[in-house]
Amino acid sequence: LLSSDMSISEKNIEAIQKAAEKGVKTVICTGRGIFSVKHIAEQLGIEECYIICLNGGAVYRGSELVRERLFESVSALPVYRAAKKFGVDIQRYRNDRLIVENISERVKAYIDKLSASYTLVDSIEEYDGRISKILLNGPNDALVKIQKELKNEIEGKLNCFF
Repeated sequence: LLSSDMSISEKNIEAIQKAAEKGVKTVICTGRGIFSVKHIAEQLGIEECYIICLNGGAVYRGSELVRERLFESVSALPVYRAAKKFGVDIQRYRNDRLIVENISERVKAYIDKLSASYTLVDSIEEYDGRISKILLNGPNDALVKIQKELKNEIEGKLNCFF
């Protein structure tokens, strides 16, 4: 739906609006958080549609959270430690916020591009809460190394994908 500059073509907007006028229900699905897609539903004129975010971790109807799949932050300790070992940023998601330990240039660019709200915590490892997604933000070669290092430790517990 989105082009590389995060815009929607007029042709797509018109097609979705015509379908909505005929009673077709639209569902927006994304790996991103709700903060990065609310404006898309508004632009399409389908503000009350369902929006599946965070790779299925949260479901909204418009801006209202209707379902969330969470896991305990502590279960991701191996991920946090590997990320720190390889010098990549850790972004955790809960509802419509990022939870971060520092605002590096990469994290700032992400926040700015998606207009994300965030909470800054002293220690990502000590944060005791439930989360719906973890995003590691860094160079691809480091991310590949982390994935290989964690493969056996997280298998069957967490999903890892690019």
